[in-house]
Amino acid sequence: MSAVKSDTNGRRKWKNEPLVLFVEGYSDLTFYAELMEHIGLFDQCFIQDLGGKGRGKLRDEAALLLKPDNLVRIQSVAVLLDADGNAESAFSLARNALKDAVGVDVPRMGKWVQANDSKVGFGILHAV
Repeated sequence: MSAVKSDTNGRRKWKNEPLVLFVEGYSDLTFYAELMEHIGLFDQCFIQDLGGKGRGKLRDEAALLLKPDNLVRIQSVAVLLDADGNAESAFSLARNALKDAVGVDVPRMGKWVQANDSKVGFGILHAV
């Protein structure tokens, strides 16, 4: 696997990659980094692990990364959370966090929406 981009504190840094993926944990990050490398998109995708599931974690990370100045360079943002037996709950958590962080409402799981007159597509998916 290619090296995961990080700063001197070990925290991953966004480097203008057009694809952004928020995942629940580090094992998800390594899996999706391998997948992105396999399909030739590793250098185009920034993957942020949230350190666990939690509305505040996703809200805070999204608010930091998805600022208007950054959104002009981003094409798509996806959130992938484990369903943990309740896909609707995982979706609701992600939906509310994105609404709080950047004012984007994704109405259904797997549905992609454009945000705030930008070219950015937002989607929320779940893993079983």
